[in-house]
Amino acid sequence: MSKIPLDSLENTSGTKEVAFLEILNDHFLTQLNFIPTRHDRVLDLVIMNVPDRVCMLEVLSPKESDVFTDHGTVSFEFHASTKATHKIKRTVYDYRNGDFAGLRGALEALNLCNLIQDSDDINLDWTYWKDAFMSAVSDFIPTKKIKGKNTPPWITSEIIHALQKKEAARSKLKKSPTDHQRQKYRELRSKPHSSVHNITIRRWTCTTLTTSEPGEQSVPGAT
Repeated sequence: MSKIPLDSLENTSGTKEVAFLEILNDHFLTQLNFIPTRHDRVLDLVIMNVPDRVCMLEVLSPKESDVFTDHGTVSFEFHASTKATHKIKRTVYDYRNGDFAGLRGALEALNLCNLIQDSDDINLDWTYWKDAFMSAVSDFIPTKKIKGKNTPPWITSEIIHALQKKEAARSKLKKSPTDHQRQKYRELRSKPHSSVHNITIRRWTCTTLTTSEPGEQSVPGAT
């Protein structure tokens, strides 16, 4: 990349170099970084189609960025605006206040096995079974309406707080690159990942049928 004069197609020689710049021009892309990232060469690029939204471009040394590399790290800010997410309302089962003892008794009395017909239509059998099961659930498990943003289920308040602490530590490290700040940022950087992993495991465990006694299974979501 250091051999390509990215600011001028006319001053470019070489088939590959010209082809690269023509691709940028054909797609209305602009290369913004002209600061060397390894010795005196510009090897790391910032290519944008809206260059006026990028500011505060700088190159951090590997020690400043705490990244295992022999290249400088290009740091910049990208300004963008997004539309507010519409709040949604949906009805869910309130398992916390459900009567699971009554539900188990109703399912035992219902004898779901008798709902399976002697036919070759498995879809019809499934519909009968599901309707009977969900009807019993509706009698013993109350519902409630919730509203909020349609965010992924693993983005909890715990995750958001951990991300905010990580960003605060990153800003402090950028202003004062001491060993103490670097170690603190390294610890906070891994916390959101481990939290998401733990939440995923908990959700998988709660939605998996677990056997408490031989021949007895718990209702999903009741644990």
